[in-house]
Amino acid sequence: MAMENLIEAIQSRIEELKTEYIPAYMSIGPSGAFGIALMRSAIGAAEKAIANGDTVEMVRSLRQLRDFEL
Repeated sequence: MAMENLIEAIQSRIEELKTEYIPAYMSIGPSGAFGIALMRSAIGAAEKAIANGDTVEMVRSLRQLRDFEL
């Protein structure tokens, strides 16, 4: 996987989490707060990996971002 494709995949998944998953978790009330916290943490780690150019961490972050389910 080329670096640009990896970054694009991460950014696409982050956008999906922010626009679809987090609002869905918010809609279930306080019980969704833990899931939202985990997503925000994973998003932060992924963004940090991109900023640092850390390919290994980007791959790990993408896997983590893909683990979230609705």
